[in-house]
Amino acid sequence: MPSHLQGRLGNACPRRQVRAGHVKASSSSGASGTSSKPTQQHKRPLPALVPPAACLKRVRSSCAQERAATAVAPAPQSALARAPQFGGAVPSRAHAGRVGASLVSSSQSSSGGSNRSASVEIMSPGPLLSESAFRRTFKPLSPLAGNPDRHQSEEDKDLHFGSHFRHLRRGEDRYSAYTADQPVVRSGMEVLRKDLVTRIIRAHLHCELKRPTLYLAIAILDEYLLSKRTALRPYPLAATALLVATKFEEELIPELETVATGLGNEALQPDEMVLSEAEFLHGINFHLHRPTPGHHLYWFVDMLVSEDMREEKVEKLSKMSHFICELGFLSACCAHWAPSLHAAAAALLAAALLKTTKRTRELENLIAPCEEGCPRKQLRTILKQLAVLVASEDLTREIVYRKYMTDENLNISFEAQRLVLNSD
Repeated sequence: MPSHLQGRLGNACPRRQVRAGHVKASSSSGASGTSSKPTQQHKRPLPALVPPAACLKRVRSSCAQERAATAVAPAPQSALARAPQFGGAVPSRAHAGRVGASLVSSSQSSSGGSNRSASVEIMSPGPLLSESAFRRTFKPLSPLAGNPDRHQSEEDKDLHFGSHFRHLRRGEDRYSAYTADQPVVRSGMEVLRKDLVTRIIRAHLHCELKRPTLYLAIAILDEYLLSKRTALRPYPLAATALLVATKFEEELIPELETVATGLGNEALQPDEMVLSEAEFLHGINFHLHRPTPGHHLYWFVDMLVSEDMREEKVEKLSKMSHFICELGFLSACCAHWAPSLHAAAAALLAAALLKTTKRTRELENLIAPCEEGCPRKQLRTILKQLAVLVASEDLTREIVYRKYMTDENLNISFEAQRLVLNSD
């Protein structure tokens, strides 16, 4: 390297000076005639990937000071104790712990400075807060019950009757234009509608779908029949109503062949089903968000349960209410029944058959406050029609009867018919 460049680089960069010195020493040794190995050039050390221990202590100390300065005072124990607790039911909002930081001074270093380290101390976690503690309700939370599930049910019940029930009843305004004994279809079409409903119930049972899917499928089927459109054949009409309800309610859609097997082993063409769904949705004006008896039946049955009722009777009341409600779908007048009146009539009839009528007056006043009003008259009409269906001689041939004539359903269809025939 030229001497004039070597001097400039040496003054500009100390590393260049070291390297230049090595080169110069090796050249001088070579000139003196002594044989020596070339000196290894100095390598620049790689930057450390982890900060030194002193930096880590300094960072921890500053973070601990910031947490201690911005710490929020914990809530009083009395307020936390009032929060409902559920044993691991809510994965979010885990334990609310209190974090305290304490600074520990260490001995001074040899340079005269002081090193400070911080240790973070996790205190015992507080109670587990549930979603209902953050839920905004119109009234304060009720005291904790012995059973957390029961307390959750109470909260949901207050939410349903405090907010949801009013909105569901507003969606039933169109049913006031009809009487409860007015058939959906014109004369001579009752048999066809009953066959379509039977096919839907059979396919729903075969595909093991949810109960809300059945309620919605029959509701939109009746809506399409009320529109008096005749573009669809009867068999694809039943399949289309069930598939549309399935896509709205279910997470997993069954195969078309499975639905066809449940409906009656008739082949369904995919191209035809696409056109049928488009026609069907136009016929119901894409109105899928609608109230059904399933929105009310669970809560009405819960309202009829008294404190001294045994669990076996509560299960019977629930099974019989669902059986009577689904049996009502076979009536040609079902589409003109308000969903809340349909569910209330099924629950009241089941309670009357099982002789659990302590709280029936409360449900009647909720559904129809006026004794001589139109809702009370419609409720009585629906009750009579449901009782006639349960006492029918052809009941054993119906798919709903066979569905509930199982050990899983406590053979409740046979029990309901026996109680109706033996009643006064």
